[in-house]
Amino acid sequence: MSLLMREMHGKFLHRAGVSLALLALSSLSSGCSSVSSCSRPEEDVTVEFSPSMLSNGVYFSAPHGGPYQFFPGGRTLHFKHGLGRVPLPPTFWLAFDDEGKGGDNPLAVAAGNLAELISLDADEIAVKNDTCTELYVWFYAVAQP
Repeated sequence: MSLLMREMHGKFLHRAGVSLALLALSSLSSGCSSVSSCSRPEEDVTVEFSPSMLSNGVYFSAPHGGPYQFFPGGRTLHFKHGLGRVPLPPTFWLAFDDEGKGGDNPLAVAAGNLAELISLDADEIAVKNDTCTELYVWFYAVAQP
């Protein structure tokens, strides 16, 4: 291999190495990592059933207007719903305080990993906050016909 060919080959390898290093760094900073940027303890909390939470075949996790269930990052809430059968999947609503008085729109529908449905069966509905944000959660569930 001639000196010119070795020099060109060396420059090519150097550029390829730099390009790969930049690509690796950009993927680390892109936010597509499964590693959390906060430390939070994983925690399971059970909310026991109360007859006051059931009205005409509809389970309410709390009265509308609160107090809503505290829902910090890393917590899984297990709501014992008392419906006796599997409910339709609920829509989870979130607030920044236990009464949902955080401004003009006190409750907002959860999205993404703010409220992940973990289980849905004839006994309980389990939801997890897989973020670092402290929130309050509210929902209602209707028994399947």
